[in-house]
Amino acid sequence: LKDWAIFIGILALLTGIFLLPLDLKQPLALDKTNFSPTQLLTASFVHEDLTHFLSNMATFFILFWLCLLTYLTYNRKKKDFYFDLGLLFLVVPILSSLATLVYLTSVQKSLGFSDIAASLIGFNLFLAIKALNQDTRKKIDLQNNKVQIAIAVYFLITIASLFIDAYIVMAIMAVLALVFITIKYKINLPKAKHYSNQHTHKAFLIGMAAIAVITFPAMTQFQIINNSMANGVAHFVGFYIGFFLPVTIQSIKNALQKAKKKD
Repeated sequence: LKDWAIFIGILALLTGIFLLPLDLKQPLALDKTNFSPTQLLTASFVHEDLTHFLSNMATFFILFWLCLLTYLTYNRKKKDFYFDLGLLFLVVPILSSLATLVYLTSVQKSLGFSDIAASLIGFNLFLAIKALNQDTRKKIDLQNNKVQIAIAVYFLITIASLFIDAYIVMAIMAVLALVFITIKYKINLPKAKHYSNQHTHKAFLIGMAAIAVITFPAMTQFQIINNSMANGVAHFVGFYIGFFLPVTIQSIKNALQKAKKKD
């Protein structure tokens, strides 16, 4: 019930902002001609038309529950989940807006919740890796610098969707992911079936996280085809922060725990 209350509370907030009169809503959007520092945070919570609003809410609905269900496969205490989610709601809008201001000099106005929605794709991958690590001896160590660099480079492949067909980029990402899994876990079809039979619920959620990441370039290219570079940049920024912010938080927590043990 608490999870539904939090989810409905977020929807109520976004709906309330959407229903505001235009003269109250417009100052909340990121507008270079009438800029205010508060717009760095508020722009992500503003929608101009019903289609934009409903599409973002539908995406958020799916990703919110996928993230929560994936988290619950390895941890029943939800404090960390909502702490990370709350930080994403604060950090992603600010960095997304700053990226728009700095890199998209021709864009005069930016708004919408899609940067936060995209961050949940990265966040879900982080949670899926933690869920997978619980059942395997060969773990993906997210605190390892080499692993972090490898994942960052892998994510950079998504930028290729700016220049070539998104489906080609998706195919490249899928092949690289399969090669990595095959090499690291020496996986084959019987092993995959055995894991999915033993952990059906978790295997489904991990698979959904992988599909969301691999299909991410198509979503971003769609926005760029429609001449919405601000949306494209917002998606990329949200995606990266969604993964690496919780990784950074975990690193800080680990460092603090080590410091306490030494004391």
